[in-house]
Amino acid sequence: MGFIFNNITIFILIFISICLIVIGFVLQTILIPLQDVNLISKEELLVYQKEYAYKLFLKDMATRYRAVFLCF
Repeated sequence: MGFIFNNITIFILIFISICLIVIGFVLQTILIPLQDVNLISKEELLVYQKEYAYKLFLKDMATRYRAVFLCF
């Protein structure tokens, strides 16, 4: 009876391990830290939030306005 793992199986396991190490290194050093970068300033964020809140307000008012006229 031979070994459980022959040379090809050991090579495949080593190759998969190296590939996973490289992928993990790329994720850890390049992709994950990109989430921490602030691409817009606080002033720009405030402007966007105000615009979005105003659009939501207009949509809500239009819905209420329609609801009032549907009741009559």
